[in-house]
Amino acid sequence: MEADIRHVKPGGLRVSPMRPEGADPMKLQDQFNEFGFSVADMPPIEVTLGLGGEMMINNGMTRAARCCIVNSEQPVAVEIIDVRPEWDFRCLPTIVQSLDPDSQRVKEAQEENHG
Repeated sequence: MEADIRHVKPGGLRVSPMRPEGADPMKLQDQFNEFGFSVADMPPIEVTLGLGGEMMINNGMTRAARCCIVNSEQPVAVEIIDVRPEWDFRCLPTIVQSLDPDSQRVKEAQEENHG
């Protein structure tokens, strides 16, 4: 079966109920140290497609957070690995809601993109 790859804005992806706080700050820092602001050649973020087209992250929470910090308007590749049209993910926070706007990394990204 062929993979169902779509391109969506990362900030609207829903975090998993297993990690409602979003990306691990240490892993996020590690990714910035390794990849900086580049999202080239990044593997797709694995998601479940739910009610109303909402998408919940199954694998790639840190990648999604980094992409959102780098440029929340730049679409990223997601792979739909499960479809649950009856599941309502609207109760889960989005990646953008899970980010700390006062973090130094978010401020640096904002300056890089808007400065």
